[in-house]
This record gives sequence, C-alpha cells and structure tokens, in this order.
Amino acid sequence: MAHLHFHRTVYKGGGQAARGRVTYIAREAQRAAVRQLTYVAGEERGDLVETGSRNLPAWSQGNAATYFQAAEQYEAKRSIAWTAFEEWKITLPRELTQRQNTVLMESLLAVIAGDRLPLTYALHCPSTLDGQHAQPHLHLLISARQQDGIERSPAQHF
Repeated sequence: MAHLHFHRTVYKGGGQAARGRVTYIAREAQRAAVRQLTYVAGEERGDLVETGSRNLPAWSQGNAATYFQAAEQYEAKRSIAWTAFEEWKITLPRELTQRQNTVLMESLLAVIAGDRLPLTYALHCPSTLDGQHAQPHLHLLISARQQDGIERSPAQHF
C-alpha cells in the first residue's frame, strides 16, 4: 500500500549547512572525505537515480553549493524569519516503476518551483535493510528568492 511522508527542514541565515546538504543529496563526496570514511560516495551507495539544479542565478555558475552558501550568508538577520533555504524530503510510491517516479518527480519540480524558484534536487532509491523493497524519495533544497530575470550580485539577490 502506498504511503506518503513529507518532512520539511528550515535552514537559517548565518548557518553553515549548505555545502554539506548539497554534497549529501547529490552524493558528491570529496575524495578526502571518502578516504577518511566520513561519507560514502554515490557510486558506492548506488541509490542516486537523478540529481540536478534549476533556476540558479548566473553568479552561482550553476553550482548549487555556491548558491545555498550565499543564501546562508546573506539571509542572516535580513528578514524576520532568517530562513536561508528549506529542505523537503518527499517519499514517492514504491508501487511505481523508477521511470514513473522520475516522471512524478519532474511534475513535482514543475509545480513547486516552476521556472522561478532556485532549487537543487536528488531522487534516491535505496533498498530496505532486508533488500526486499525500494524506498524512492526526493530531496529538494529550495529557496524562496524568485528569479525575475534581473541580474544581481549575491548580496542584492538575497
């Protein structure tokens, strides 16, 4: 039977979680961290299905860690909520095929962010501990700062 789980984590301005979150969800471990056994890279974990970023401003040069680190830096105390970005974790139905879950993910990204909200995403599909079932889920790092087509510096963007 399909079930839904949604978990939202808010990261505040002034924090230092961005690089770690981007690295974790995209399974982009640095080789030094792998040698120290602090993180298992995506190729060893084998659960990464797809990852990418959308709607990042030009100054980030397509690098999600650069964007979300700037969010942490420049959102600090500039707004009442101090929210730099949010991470959403959404389970996807294990009854669907991987292709169907990928299509569902694309639909969710279009509805949630459209062509305006900066985000990075990763679709993971690990197995349960007993290896009997898939556990497909989506990670989204998302910013509320909408793209409006006007180029700004990081400080002006936030």
